[in-house]
Amino acid sequence: TFSSDMAGRYHGADKSSTSAIIAHIERNLLSEFIKSVRDRQIWGNAGMTQAAMTIAAIALDDDTQTPAALDWLFEPNNPKPAPPLWDQSPVGGAVPYIMTEQLGREGLSDEAAFGYASIPARQFVGVADLLRQYPRYDKHDLYRDYPKFRNAFTLSSAARVAGAYIPNWGDSNKCGNSVGSTASALSLDQLVSGFIAYESEAIARE
Repeated sequence: TFSSDMAGRYHGADKSSTSAIIAHIERNLLSEFIKSVRDRQIWGNAGMTQAAMTIAAIALDDDTQTPAALDWLFEPNNPKPAPPLWDQSPVGGAVPYIMTEQLGREGLSDEAAFGYASIPARQFVGVADLLRQYPRYDKHDLYRDYPKFRNAFTLSSAARVAGAYIPNWGDSNKCGNSVGSTASALSLDQLVSGFIAYESEAIARE
């Protein structure tokens, strides 16, 4: 096969069968993704890192690594006392802190611009759905456990003008852009997920 031929030519890992290719992906990609998140080699805004860890962990579907990686999502951060921000050494995904302290009552985070402030909402919808859909892990449920998360699905209404426009402020989009953002920060698929979870008329109106 092509994969086996390339592995032989470039002295790569065994790819002589489907099971060998799967083992290669699990060992050299998915497990490395998980390790890199833990080591903070993969890191982003609130929600991005947690989404990356969730996807890699569930794709790996390992009896030991997957539950440990999903538990990591809910472990606290352990920042160093000295600034700046990038000197922090988090040991966990800090989902409880983000959901209870970093998200406001409207579902927006503590970022100054709407685009950035809506990142956790957009990212954690995927995390919440994957955790619900993965049958081998039921310790946590973002829809059930964090009441503020419900407001993430209606956060656009807090900033929407004339029912169809979200003005730009801070470092979202372009200063003075006359087109502006769309009427909702979340996609239709994400809004449907929220409606299925909460059966809320407010989400349906979004």
